[in-house]
Amino acid sequence: MTASWDASAGRLSIQLSAAGDGAIVAREGDRIAVRHTGGWAVPVAGPTVAATAAISVLDSSGGSTELVVDLGGGRFDRAAGTPRFAVDLGAGADTVRVLGEAGRDNIRLGTEGLNLTALEDAQPDIVQPAGVDRWVLEGRGGHDLLSAGGGAGSGGPVAVPVEVVAGPGGGVFGGGSAGDLIRGADGNDSLIAGDGADVVDGGGGSDSISGGNGDDVIVNREGPDRIAGGSGRDRLLHATIAAPVAIDLARTDPQPTGGAGTDEISGIEAVDGTPFADLLRGSEGSDRLAGAGGDDTILGRGGNDLLAGGEGDDLLSGDQGTDDVDGGPGRDVADFDSSPGGVSVTLSHGGGGSSSAASGADELTRIEDVNGSRHNDTIVGDDRENRLSGGAGRDRIVGRAGADVLVGGLGDDSIDSVDRDADHVACGGGRDTARFDKHDSVAADCEPARRTLAKRPAPASGQAPAGRVRIGAVTYRGGARRVRVQLRCPVSARFACRGEIRLRARLRSNGAGGRGRWVSPITRRSCPGAEARPRSSSAARRVVRCVAAAAGCGSSCSSPRATTRAPISVPGRSSACAARAPARPRARCTGPLRFSVDTGPIPHEGTS
Repeated sequence: MTASWDASAGRLSIQLSAAGDGAIVAREGDRIAVRHTGGWAVPVAGPTVAATAAISVLDSSGGSTELVVDLGGGRFDRAAGTPRFAVDLGAGADTVRVLGEAGRDNIRLGTEGLNLTALEDAQPDIVQPAGVDRWVLEGRGGHDLLSAGGGAGSGGPVAVPVEVVAGPGGGVFGGGSAGDLIRGADGNDSLIAGDGADVVDGGGGSDSISGGNGDDVIVNREGPDRIAGGSGRDRLLHATIAAPVAIDLARTDPQPTGGAGTDEISGIEAVDGTPFADLLRGSEGSDRLAGAGGDDTILGRGGNDLLAGGEGDDLLSGDQGTDDVDGGPGRDVADFDSSPGGVSVTLSHGGGGSSSAASGADELTRIEDVNGSRHNDTIVGDDRENRLSGGAGRDRIVGRAGADVLVGGLGDDSIDSVDRDADHVACGGGRDTARFDKHDSVAADCEPARRTLAKRPAPASGQAPAGRVRIGAVTYRGGARRVRVQLRCPVSARFACRGEIRLRARLRSNGAGGRGRWVSPITRRSCPGAEARPRSSSAARRVVRCVAAAAGCGSSCSSPRATTRAPISVPGRSSACAARAPARPRARCTGPLRFSVDTGPIPHEGTS
């Protein structure tokens, strides 16, 4: 880097010839000094404020360079007779940095240039600079105005990135139309972002922050602040706060936030918490709420929200809408207590899962535990250790693998903990049904009469295995009291047998004076252990008579056949065989009856 002085033209020329060069131009009283940003002085004799008409800075390096205009020793004011700047930084990523005075600054930057004394005049001191890729405006002291939004002869908002840094005296600090960085200090600052995707850091003190247009990031610090995100999707950060915060995006009045002080917050769509235990609550719109560590409570409210717990044991509630819920590291709870209706929640391998409800369906990631709603829920765990709580309502809770804690809560609940792992079952209020195995502990509030100790766990899914359906005694003669049909099929609170028993009766003659008995409807008792009991009743007679008559049963009763059907379903209830009887049977058949039982396909179905 070199500098030269042309006394006849009153021109100070500075040449940046190597990448990394940086020139500092400053006043030392009436003299104009030039230094390298590396710290050494660049020798040049003669230039004074009175004798210099222009300061020319030319970059021929093709690399990244920097020009620093330092107002600490006095201002450059073209309107008051000080030199104007002509700047061409050429190619490369080049920066112009302006350091303010010790007192009050009023500096405006725009498309036409930079006005260093905008309060006194409307003439830019750096006119239409070329090759500048980034601007930095730094306040030093006093109550400053530093803005890249144009005005006072500088044109419109500047379209390259700008960093605006407040001094300790506070003031008004604004960006341009690109993505800017605006940093407040410990004073009471007013920070105004422009149209781009800006980063605004209020610093300490009582600040007023406006995000403007664009998707902005706003850093909230200690002190009472007024924060308006503006248009776009704006994000509020609290990573530097040294205590937990409580943020409610549905409020626009001043709210006590805890570690960040009492803030007035509006126009914010995303919040990142502190490393501590925060309470983050969304609005009725679509929000992004993220804990940054600690045991956080995150409530989405309405809209399609993204909830991220981060590290720690978090509680996350999407409420209404279709939400993405990610618990992150730690033991996290998906909470549905505020759901307006019942929910169906299924956790899958690896902590994933989903929920569905009338108010929306959620995608669950890295969730270990579930709290149900106040309505009728279905909650199914995964292969890890889960804590599943139904809450109020008639809930169905299935633990699956892992040493789970299953809590029914209020209401008449159905709880299934059969999995060969040591689960704990607590039923709560209401008349609950608990199905468990010998490894589990069951609380005293589970009614003894409604407990079932499973001898073997049910298979996960598929058809009933071959050989599981067995038929007991099938012959009925004269005084026999019952026909017994035994079915063995995998059934649990999660599975149901579906199918059909088909009963065929064959009537054989036993002489003219003999009299046969009629089969009654099949009565379902349980599965396994279904029974068909013959009883003499008018309904039973009508069933066999009508079918026998339809088959052509005559007075000799030579081998007529009767066929009827009974459905099988769970839970066990009486199922009657049914047939339509003719108005007047043609004959009355007598003699012993022989039965055979055919079983149709009896699949079982459930949720794996």
